[in-house]
Amino acid sequence: MPATGQIKGLRSQSTKISSVPLLISHQGYIVDSTGTGITGTLPITFNFWDDSIAGTNPLSLSFPGIILTKGVFSVNLDITSLDLTKQYWLETVVNGQILAPRMRLTSAPYSLAPWETNGTSIYYDGGNVGIGTNNPSASLEVIGHTFSKAPLAVYDSASGSGTGNFTISWLKDVRVDTVLVEKQINNQDFRLKKNGWYRISSQIWFSNLINGAYTMDININNIPYKSVALFVPGTTEAVLSCNIFIKSDGNTLATLRAYSWVGYTFNVDMGINFSQLSIEYVGSE
Repeated sequence: MPATGQIKGLRSQSTKISSVPLLISHQGYIVDSTGTGITGTLPITFNFWDDSIAGTNPLSLSFPGIILTKGVFSVNLDITSLDLTKQYWLETVVNGQILAPRMRLTSAPYSLAPWETNGTSIYYDGGNVGIGTNNPSASLEVIGHTFSKAPLAVYDSASGSGTGNFTISWLKDVRVDTVLVEKQINNQDFRLKKNGWYRISSQIWFSNLINGAYTMDININNIPYKSVALFVPGTTEAVLSCNIFIKSDGNTLATLRAYSWVGYTFNVDMGINFSQLSIEYVGSE
């Protein structure tokens, strides 16, 4: 029986962005001249046009035998070759009969564009990306608030004492991110697990100080890297703080040590809650 010039209950749905090729799942309902849904097999062609009435036809997909059950059919349309930055209308031709009007493609198929896939990743290299703005001035410009997990690990409850020098231990995990930082079992060494730049910030309250010079060193792979100096003029307690950038190869070990230049005995004051260490991943470049 011939199909009528209409498709009822038509809908389209895009697949996941990672699919290759890019497909839309297209469903429709075709009835005969009496209004009864057709059951059987019919040849159907799907034409994509860039205009609702005239225009050009950049893509045509023909199926020699689509199964219909009580008028309902379902088919996957490969739209990989379409430039999805443009607007299209879908024309359906059933057994040589053009059904009108053309259906305008809406948001679902366009969710595939203009992103491209690389394995399980997606990317866009055609210009700037804006969120909350249609005129982005940078690679990514966001107007409004964003919420994300900060790439940050935080520790406190520092301890340590010695004559001349000692390694500082961090006994309490305040915020853990094991993807970025792995605190070793000795509570002293921290493995920086990603390639790129880290910022290590700390402040420590020392006591039993004597007139002289003290330093807090950050060691990288057991080698002194940077030092922060403190000169103590007639006080027995003081805070020493640092803010240092380090580049990790993905397996770098960072450790904090305290030194007295003249070999005095001193310690971290555990009775004062003023010691904290934060390790932040700031990026690969």
